[in-house]
Amino acid sequence: MRNPQWLEWARRLQALAQNGLAYCKDPYDRQRYEEIERLAAEMMAKGVGLPDATPLVDLFKNDLGYATPKVDIRAAVFERDRVLLVRERQDGN
Repeated sequence: MRNPQWLEWARRLQALAQNGLAYCKDPYDRQRYEEIERLAAEMMAKGVGLPDATPLVDLFKNDLGYATPKVDIRAAVFERDRVLLVRERQDGN
């Protein structure tokens, strides 16, 4: 299923903001890229019915550097009726 157009636009705006924030040196440019980041968060929040975009802005701020696709792999191993459990290195869960 294809993502709605508004989500594609918001994701592109967020990536542009992230890239700009990674390389800008001028405080005025930083302010502009932060505004683009906030706009992308507001679009996403409104699109999914969240009352406030602040949690999304905070989430975006955790992703630093040039915006690239992130790869994550998870697996479950079964042997008959048993499951092998593993501990996540990052958070210990």
